[in-house]
Amino acid sequence: MCARFDERLLPAVRNLCAAAVAAGEVQPDLDADEFLSAVSTLCMSTYEKRPDHASRMVALLVEGLRMRC
Repeated sequence: MCARFDERLLPAVRNLCAAAVAAGEVQPDLDADEFLSAVSTLCMSTYEKRPDHASRMVALLVEGLRMRC
């Protein structure tokens, strides 16, 4: 799993984050590695108790990355 993560998921998330930054959709200092770490931490800490809560926490994290007008 770890090798697959490094080979496939991490590069994909980096590309998505870079595209979002370039498009001006998210904060310019978004770091893909930190973002993915935050998502996984949120999911691990809440999933066993309430799976819907993990989804909500990730949604709040993503919303917080968006650029403000």
